Amino acid sequence: MHPVAKGNKWFLGIGCHIGVDAASGLVHSVVSTAANVHEVNTAAERLHGEEKVVFGDSGYPGIEERQEFEDSPCQFRIALRPGQRSALPNGAEGSLENLFETAKAHLRAKVKHPFRVIKHQFSLKKTR
Repeated sequence: MHPVAKGNKWFLGIGCHIGVDAASGLVHSVVSTAANVHEVNTAAERLHGEEKVVFGDSGYPGIEERQEFEDSPCQFRIALRPGQRSALPNGAEGSLENLFETAKAHLRAKVKHPFRVIKHQFSLKKTR
């Protein structure tokens, strides 16, 4: 376990990073790390190799350029960061892009469903 800060709050714990099948919603891989390890660092361990398309939240920018995925045949569909999404142009082009982002979000939501039962956080006071 390792302490990590999120905003002005400190948390103690581990990170549980999972890979979920988009069609069934079933978990196919689990990697646990210290809380201060970013999930993009465990992405290669969570893929089983038969994926054609990988969906990720906005914390995965540039994942397709990482060394682990240079020869990967899968396509990455990464969400826009909130600031990028709010800066989409008005009109047909921006509306279409916003629909694509909404569709990606619906698929990525399946990853959160297994955590409805096990989510628990421990809070630590900030020390200096």
